Amino acid sequence: MRYVPLNGLRIAVGGLLLVFGLQWLRKALLRAVGLKDKHDEDAIFTDEVARLSVQTPPSTGRDATAFTVAFKGVFLEGLEVVVIVLTLGAADHRLALAAAGPAPRSSSSGSSAPWWRANWPVSRRTP
Repeated sequence: MRYVPLNGLRIAVGGLLLVFGLQWLRKALLRAVGLKDKHDEDAIFTDEVARLSVQTPPSTGRDATAFTVAFKGVFLEGLEVVVIVLTLGAADHRLALAAAGPAPRSSSSGSSAPWWRANWPVSRRTP
């Protein structure tokens, strides 16, 4: 690797793994001795649904909560694809080609937005 010192990268990644691992170990020990509540996904989901159900839906415009959740999901999936493509391109010493590959697809996705808006069923549109 010409650009990143391998030993420095190993130390940085190892340090992050150690920090996160120690945090998880601390939480597990606190839960085991009863100083911290057990992590109950069903209760967390029920509380979150109740909290979001109390909020009044917007009378006009778009739902900000739905937009935020959808944006975060799409953004993270896209970021994951970028990392995978760039990693595979760098491993094959073709980083420029890997970086240029997704460009035509992203521009075609952006240019198709008016078509989707025009052809989306009216009954499913947000007022």
